[in-house]
Amino acid sequence: MFKYYKQSKLSSRLLITALILALGEAISWRFGGNPFVTGLAIVALSFIGESFFFHKRLLAVALMTLGQLAFTSTIAYVIYTVLLPRLSNGATAYLQTIGVESVSLAVIILTLVGNYFLAQGRFWINTLVTYLIYDSLLIIFITIGFNFSFVFGAIIAFGSALAYIVLRHFLPRRKVKPFDTSVLKNSKATKEIKEVFATTYPNMTIKNRDNNMLLVSDGKVIYAILPLNPKKYFSIIKNEAWLDSNAVTGVFEYLLDVSKEVSSHTQINKKNFVPVIYVANNSTLKNKLTTLKIRSRRMPDKVMGNVFIATPTGFAQLIKGYSRQKDISASTIEKLKA
Repeated sequence: MFKYYKQSKLSSRLLITALILALGEAISWRFGGNPFVTGLAIVALSFIGESFFFHKRLLAVALMTLGQLAFTSTIAYVIYTVLLPRLSNGATAYLQTIGVESVSLAVIILTLVGNYFLAQGRFWINTLVTYLIYDSLLIIFITIGFNFSFVFGAIIAFGSALAYIVLRHFLPRRKVKPFDTSVLKNSKATKEIKEVFATTYPNMTIKNRDNNMLLVSDGKVIYAILPLNPKKYFSIIKNEAWLDSNAVTGVFEYLLDVSKEVSSHTQINKKNFVPVIYVANNSTLKNKLTTLKIRSRRMPDKVMGNVFIATPTGFAQLIKGYSRQKDISASTIEKLKA
C-alpha cells in the first residue's frame, strides 16, 4: 500500500542522465559521430532503464499497448488487402479499413485512461483483459461479418470494452473496509497536542477538524495533522503501520481522503494541504521525518499522494523546509479560520 519515498531519487536519476548525455555528446562530437543519433540513443536507453528498474508495471502496460497497436494494424491490413477487395470497390475498402483502425485507436485510449482513473484493481491486469475482450470480439465479427460493416462490429467490441471498465469501477473483486478511527483513541491526544502547538508555534493558525485531526497553518501551507500519542510504540514493520498492538496502515489513505474532503469543503486548493502523521512520543522509526508514497487499496497502481510521518523534531524540520515557499493568500487563511 505504501513505500518509503524520497523525492530526491528521481531528480538524482535525471541529473545522472543529463551528465551522461552531455558526456556522450562531447565524445560523439570529438570523434566525428552524429550527436543527434547519440543523444537519441542515450535518451532511449535511459527511458528503457527507468521503466525496467523503477516502473515495471507501466513498462508491461506499454509493451501490451505496442502489441495491441501491432495487432490492430495487422487486422486493418488484412481487411484492406484480403477481405474487402472481394466484396466491394477500393473506396469502400479504404473507408472500412480507416474506420476499424480509428475505433481500435479509440479503444487503446479508452483502455489506458479508463482503467487508470476508473477501474479498481491492478492497472496492467485490467488493461490486458480490456484488450482481450476487444480483440476477441473484433475477430469474431470479422469472421462472421461479411454481411455487415466491419466498422459496426468494431464499435460493438468497443462498447464491450467500455462495459468492462464500467463494471470494474462499480464492482470490486474484494471489499475494502473503511479505516476504523476508533483504534486511534485520539481525542485526548489531539487536545493535548493542540495545546503544545499553541505554545510552541504561537503565530500559527490552529483549528480542530474533528476529534482526530488538526489543521495548522504558518501562512506557507496548511498542515493536515493526525496526532498520535502512543502508549508503547508507533512503528512500521513489513509494510504495516502499528500503533501499540493495532495495525493502522489504513490511516495513511484515511488522512489523504480527509485532506481532499477538507479541501473540497473549504474551497481551498488541495495543493496547499500537507498531510502529516505527528507522532508525539514512543516512535521507533529510524528517521525523525519520513515521506511515504501512498497507493490506493482499491487501485494499487494509482498513487494517492504523499504523507509525512514526523516526530516533534521532524515536524520542526518540515516547517523549515516549507519556509522558503511563497505565502498563501490571506483569503485562504480566512477560509481556514472560518
